[in-house]
Amino acid sequence: MNLSNIGDDTTMKEEHGNFLPLSRNNVALTLAALIGQACPNLKSINLSKNKLRFMDYLTTLAIRCPRVSTLDLSSNYVENISEIEKLWPWKNTMTELSLEQNPLCKRFREGSAYVNAIRRLFPKLKRLSLVPGINLDKNPTGIRSETETKLPARDRNKRTLKLNMLNILDGVELPPAFKTGIEEELSSTNVALPPIKVLLSADPSFYFNDQFKAICTRFIDEFFAIFDDSDKQKREQLFQAYDEEAMFTLTAHNLTEESNRMKSECWSEFVRDSHNIKCMSLWERHRSKMVHKGRLSIISYFVRDYPVVKHDRNTFVVDVSFGTENLICVNVSGLCTLPLALSTAGSTRFFTRVFLLIPKNDGVAVVNEQLFCSTVTPIQENAYRNIYDSSSSISTIGAGLETLLGTANPSVMEQPSTSSASPHLPHLNGSSTPVADSVNKRRMMIEEFSAKSKMKLHWAEKCLEDCDWNFENAAYTFSEMQKQNCIPAEAFL
Repeated sequence: MNLSNIGDDTTMKEEHGNFLPLSRNNVALTLAALIGQACPNLKSINLSKNKLRFMDYLTTLAIRCPRVSTLDLSSNYVENISEIEKLWPWKNTMTELSLEQNPLCKRFREGSAYVNAIRRLFPKLKRLSLVPGINLDKNPTGIRSETETKLPARDRNKRTLKLNMLNILDGVELPPAFKTGIEEELSSTNVALPPIKVLLSADPSFYFNDQFKAICTRFIDEFFAIFDDSDKQKREQLFQAYDEEAMFTLTAHNLTEESNRMKSECWSEFVRDSHNIKCMSLWERHRSKMVHKGRLSIISYFVRDYPVVKHDRNTFVVDVSFGTENLICVNVSGLCTLPLALSTAGSTRFFTRVFLLIPKNDGVAVVNEQLFCSTVTPIQENAYRNIYDSSSSISTIGAGLETLLGTANPSVMEQPSTSSASPHLPHLNGSSTPVADSVNKRRMMIEEFSAKSKMKLHWAEKCLEDCDWNFENAAYTFSEMQKQNCIPAEAFL
């Protein structure tokens, strides 16, 4: 299949009036779906001259057409070998590859390094096109064979070698890949090796193991039960759920569809506090207001500024991306509802909350949280619910993956336990410190202590925390440390 320079295809431009460069992600995804449906057994494809820089979305094509053996990626903008790694589904089928006139070729001075780097990715490759400027030494010994000496000089300079395995890389046939004695022994004795395990077990959520599932499930249940209360003051009970040095950021993104642009007061509050790195110019001068540091600042924001919200537990997708006995990263995604009175064009939002949890005292505490919130159209909401409902069946997902990858009874990779002991579960029942019974009282103490000591708020908070929120003890400690010049100058206003 020849898709060379498809963005400048005359037929597409003149007859259909479409400009569809393959470098656009949506074009690459759509094209991969069409090719996978029409030509799942595709063997050769030419993607040269398409200004391709990244291979992320071509991975989809590699999955849908797993039998491709010849690939032409010449005259593109690929800069790093790591991009070629993303074509891993073709690892055991690729025999001919062309990468000439890509910036990544300039990273290699010697042909051996170039060949080895490509061969590690595609061990069965047999041909590699010659890249100008790379010294490919076809005869390291310097001794010419009798056949070679009889060839005209112009033919000898073509540097065409007859080799095994990965045969053709940029037009040059390569030598056989080096095999260790163990590999040769295994191949000669026909030892049956276990199949490579590729697929994770299919499940709407992923927890690593039952220990992490118990921890995360209880944390999520208790956290959102308090957070979703119609009385926002109840969120003060989450004070113990956050570490003293915790950080929180919010990112809000409004979809581009005109019919779904939120102009409500509620959504404006989200956008105003959005720590969106794509819009850094809007907040980089006052970033300190976007990043909430310390649990007092976080809970104050939840109580004062974050609106009443109701999260739909029936749409939750929970993924534990990392877990040890000292740290758990849990991602919670789903749909939530804002009060209709505050929204003129629908109240449903999509959210993702990423929590970093550490064991602390008799429970766990959040040390970092990132919250992403987005508007959704009714069509998108229905699509999400349909996908969620269909993915709730493990057998449905497994069958879909087998169909997509063209495999029968794929191996399922068992995720080993990474924790020998699980931390205690959190208790978010509104317990408070002996001195300060509420967040509001602590806030008042900090402001008063800051005013009397002339220290910045977060330094005043630290001093009070170190003294168990006993105002008199904190004042005495401050006075003694000031006499000894132990307080840094940056602590003061």
